[in-house]
Amino acid sequence: EIGSGLVGSEMCIRDRFTGYGASVVASGNGKINVEFTVVGTGTMTKLGASLIYIYKSDGTRIATISHATKGNEYMMKSNTAFHSDSVPYAGVAGQKYYAVVIFFAKNSSGSDSRSYTTSITTAK
Repeated sequence: EIGSGLVGSEMCIRDRFTGYGASVVASGNGKINVEFTVVGTGTMTKLGASLIYIYKSDGTRIATISHATKGNEYMMKSNTAFHSDSVPYAGVAGQKYYAVVIFFAKNSSGSDSRSYTTSITTAK
């Protein structure tokens, strides 16, 4: 019974997301950009990255970037099937970072989220 509920939940998630991905790109002076792309199965009322967690390579979380914070609204778009953007973080040159991006999709029948972990990148 529980197993079938989980399968149903997974199916719903697949129904709202066609694809998603992210990477951390070093841009100089210690700055990194978390670049993400998310594609819905159709027009979503909300689609994007709801949260981005920045980690040092040792697993220490050092920042949480939320679309709900003033100035970060661009991380989430309305009434679209595709969203791609770049979110900056002021790091330290030589430090290794990775990010966990929480993707969010909402349509008239509900909402889902998915987590994606990037590979490690060294800030320049």
